[in-house]
Amino acid sequence: MQLVLTDDNKLPEGWLLTGLSEFRNSKSESFNPKNEAERELELYSVPSHATGKPESIPCSEIGSNKQYVATGDVLISKINPRLNRTWVVGDFTVNDKIASTEWIVFKKHPAVSSTFLKYLLESYRVRDFLAHNASGVGGSLTRVKPNIFDRIQIALPPANEQTRIVEKIEELFSELDKGMESLKTAQQQLKVYRQALLKQAFEGKLTEQWRADNPDKVESAEKLLDRIKTEREARYQQQLEEWKQAVKEWEAAGKEGKKPAKPKKPKSIDLLKPEEHNLPSTPDSWIWVNYGMLCELVRNGISKKPVGEIGDKIFRISAVRPMFFDMEDYRYIQNTKGEYNSYYLQKGDILFTRYNGSRRYVGVGAEYKSNEKRLYPDKLIQTRIANTSISPSFMEKAVNSGFSRKALEKQIRTTAGQSGVSGEDIKNIPVPLCSHEEQQALIVLLDGQLSVIDSMEKDVSIHIQKAEALRQSILKKAFSGQLVSQNPDDEPASELLGRIRQEREAAEQAAKEAKKAAKKTTRKQSHPGSKKPKASAA
Repeated sequence: MQLVLTDDNKLPEGWLLTGLSEFRNSKSESFNPKNEAERELELYSVPSHATGKPESIPCSEIGSNKQYVATGDVLISKINPRLNRTWVVGDFTVNDKIASTEWIVFKKHPAVSSTFLKYLLESYRVRDFLAHNASGVGGSLTRVKPNIFDRIQIALPPANEQTRIVEKIEELFSELDKGMESLKTAQQQLKVYRQALLKQAFEGKLTEQWRADNPDKVESAEKLLDRIKTEREARYQQQLEEWKQAVKEWEAAGKEGKKPAKPKKPKSIDLLKPEEHNLPSTPDSWIWVNYGMLCELVRNGISKKPVGEIGDKIFRISAVRPMFFDMEDYRYIQNTKGEYNSYYLQKGDILFTRYNGSRRYVGVGAEYKSNEKRLYPDKLIQTRIANTSISPSFMEKAVNSGFSRKALEKQIRTTAGQSGVSGEDIKNIPVPLCSHEEQQALIVLLDGQLSVIDSMEKDVSIHIQKAEALRQSILKKAFSGQLVSQNPDDEPASELLGRIRQEREAAEQAAKEAKKAAKKTTRKQSHPGSKKPKASAA
């Protein structure tokens, strides 16, 4: 499969259809430091999985595989999730420039502007082509082989027109970037505002006026704790009765299958003392407890891998995000014998992510708000609150924000590129609690303001998408000859490339002849006095 970066077979005047293989560096010069001085040489780029711009750091900090690069070279990432992230090597240091081998290198070439090539490689068509041809384990570990670029053909303009195209692109992008900067600033401000709002909510500040207006509905900390304990005991007695009935039915059926497990007696609830756990200040009527003390169920999901397109729906781990459950993100698993029936979610359950490649998505929770039967995988942790007076919606927001979220983040452990938490970590999340009436009031106030933030974030995202679409439209016009006018006085790309090839072939031939001459000279010097003997007379 090839990619041809032109919309039709009619090329603009002076343009040439040619392969990217013309410019790719197929034999990169590797760099292996042999001493301390070499290990401390500056390098140009950071590994392609990192964020931000390249920086000048000792090459010893990027692993063992490195390669030389030079000013004007174009680097492109070959690893997901940042395929076609590109850089043009700048002339920023007198030291040799070293790059990770996670970059594919296009050496500076007199027939193509480095900046022109950079913009071309950033186009969506190239990105999608690379993603389609990536191989590997999956996810962030997939990568493209360098020779994939040899299957891409580009429409190459004359050198002068490349300069005009780059100038026009940068003029238009400059205006776009100003707008994008404002949009991204607004996006970040909304995130900060959201977190500040959630922090205020679970420190009791959002419902301060409600407590002043409803003193008769404010429950003391002692009464709140007593009510939670009473509800937990009532729930336990109900579970015991249900278990006894299940055992009778199991015995009546001839003790077929596994005997129903007896419910465990709930542990005592211990309040967390603010001074011992460095908890934030909350109203006197609020209490702090560990989340697990409020749950009757905390467990991992199904470890068997889902297969096929029929069966019971089982969520992917990506279905759970902070305070959001994606009901469309699922696969299928066979459950014909009902072996997974006990893993069906119930409305009001809160699920947490157990593992993720990104720390920001580890240990985040979302409330399951549907009555539909769904299963969940091993990398999600199911929790079920035992008390009817504790709102799952209140708790979903509490565990994702403020002190509770920060406390869990400290427990995240990273192994082999995957970050994770355990069920025990989830149980130990410190959470604030108030009366049921205040919980409901807080949810109403919070949902109203969060709804406004969601709407604003959606608008900002739409404008960012439109700006990115406009950016790609500009690139598409640029590489099809529609962004700037053609000049008949420009040297056609075919003539320039042909001349460069001839010069290169002549240089290669001269180098071969010089090498032969050097060998011949070496042989003569090795046998200075030798002469060919005369033939004997007949």
